[in-house]
Amino acid sequence: MSKKRLLELDIMRGIAFLFVVIQHTIGGFSYRDDISINDFYISKLLYVVARSGVPIFVFLSAVALLYRYDDKLDIKDFYIKKIKYLFLPFAIWSIYRLKCTGTEIDGTVIWRVLSGDSQYHLWYMSMIIRIYLYFPLIYLLNKHLKKQSRNTKIGIFLVLTVCYIIINDINISGIMTNFFFTNPSEQQVRFMNNTPLNYAYYFILGAFVVNDYEKIKQAIINNKYKLLLAYIILQGYEYYIELGGSITDTFKTINNYLPVHAVCMSILILLLIIGCSYVETSFVYLSTILKFISRYSFPAYLIHVSILNDLTFKMAITNQLSCSVKFWYIGVVKSIVICWALSYLPFSKYFLGCKTKLNMNKIRNIASKDLINKWKDILYNCISKA
Repeated sequence: MSKKRLLELDIMRGIAFLFVVIQHTIGGFSYRDDISINDFYISKLLYVVARSGVPIFVFLSAVALLYRYDDKLDIKDFYIKKIKYLFLPFAIWSIYRLKCTGTEIDGTVIWRVLSGDSQYHLWYMSMIIRIYLYFPLIYLLNKHLKKQSRNTKIGIFLVLTVCYIIINDINISGIMTNFFFTNPSEQQVRFMNNTPLNYAYYFILGAFVVNDYEKIKQAIINNKYKLLLAYIILQGYEYYIELGGSITDTFKTINNYLPVHAVCMSILILLLIIGCSYVETSFVYLSTILKFISRYSFPAYLIHVSILNDLTFKMAITNQLSCSVKFWYIGVVKSIVICWALSYLPFSKYFLGCKTKLNMNKIRNIASKDLINKWKDILYNCISKA
């Protein structure tokens, strides 16, 4: 029996993709020296909010995996699917980009692919693929976690949160690089820098949420105004840090910024759960658009930077915020539409990672029926003439 699909999470995935493209368009625009002060403040605010894109994606990966494989995990089947529909599209696109840039395909290509070296945004794929690699172990640990009492779960979550802060504070990627490699190459260093430990907290959050999804969702609803106030305060502080003292000459910040950022992102994710549920029930057209974006968000993520780069050669770039918003809009639409169109090609699931729209079996059946009917007509005509 198939489980009920959590449609609000599809909407969240669509929003996360929009946020990522904002980072690569409006976020980049915010660093220009020649923009007006008003455009600077607005673009920085949008950029700060949109930085939640990757944490949301990691959170959703945890929820989707642990929700789908709640009862049983066939490890062999799991790895085969992830190789075919996750790693293969990533590898194909990475090699294609390396060829486009004139990079020689030699013995280093494996590390170039694994490290996400072919395009700057593919660091995320380098990181998330390792989470899928470790998932069978995560699955076993989660089975034991679900059996624990509520207070024990909270205690474990707090301990893991502290561990996450400590690990990120001691430059764990550098330690691991020196441990595994004697003379690491540039790609090997990059690979280790993309460690899943940098975003492990959001996967842990997803695991704890999905194990008591309905209860946590109700708790969020009951405390939504408190959470919203806390988010505004923390996001305001992050905005202040991002402005970097542009408002005041006496710019001050706390020493360890990571806990503030993690809590801020967590609250936003929790608020989005109920916000997206509301969109699902009350805004049909918006919900449909975001779910459509969600369906192609993976391949669109792979190609969107190339589309944005192409736009820079075809569109006049100005110092106006409206220009970067236009870049964002066109980048999103072109990425999604291209992936949607490609999904009608045979075997597109192997380079897009999502379902092929073209049903080859159905076409074969139709073709077979037409052929049979054609031969029936020929035979009937021959008999009639005889």
